[in-house]
Amino acid sequence: MASITDNDPAIQQAFEQLDRFYADPELRELDRQRRLAIFDQMAANAAKAEGKAGTIVRQLTKRFGAVPSSVEEKLYSISDIDKLDRLADSVIDCQSLQDFENGLV
Repeated sequence: MASITDNDPAIQQAFEQLDRFYADPELRELDRQRRLAIFDQMAANAAKAEGKAGTIVRQLTKRFGAVPSSVEEKLYSISDIDKLDRLADSVIDCQSLQDFENGLV
């Protein structure tokens, strides 16, 4: 059975370039550092989102009392920082916890 690289010169060329790339220790190190930086940024964004969600839960609790776990779960599942910022602003404007929850959708 023929492999996909036997029939497609572009894929064969890409594999050859990857082989050359990973044979170079400096390029491998740069790639490792780049990947670590990406993971660090992802972790920082996740921590920031979790902190914002926690702040929103505290604001809702102070304003309306106990916050249902379903609302907390929805908030903590949001990773979009801009959306969390908009939701934090909406805590000021909503008239009830139900109004806030309707805006989570």
